[in-house]
Amino acid sequence: MGDIQSILMRISIRTVLWFIVPLTAVAIRVVWRFFKQVNSEDWPAIQDKCTFAGVTKKEGVYELKVLYSYKLATEKFPICREFYKDFFNENQATNWAQALQEMDIPIHCHPSNPEKSILWVEDLESIVKIHQVKT
Repeated sequence: MGDIQSILMRISIRTVLWFIVPLTAVAIRVVWRFFKQVNSEDWPAIQDKCTFAGVTKKEGVYELKVLYSYKLATEKFPICREFYKDFFNENQATNWAQALQEMDIPIHCHPSNPEKSILWVEDLESIVKIHQVKT
């Protein structure tokens, strides 16, 4: 009886580590992004470049990392920022990375703090869809 309990305990711990923890991390990131997007609805959008888009496997999910830069007339140097999005499907994440690489993307900038910006998933998603139609 003790062996069965020990086996079930190990299975439960593995389930938590391999399924629930990554899912929780993804959920937290999605909620945080939603919160930031709602707060940025009245920020103006400018067009500038995605300088890098790549995918890494991390904690059971595929993480898209987008590096982007933008230059404002009031700033001496370009501002560089990053954006992350999680996928459960590697092909989908790779398609996003390929579609966004070196593309002009809409960047929503805080009006009084230009260092603060956000990329909206919906904006990027439309670029990815257009790219898929072209290829």
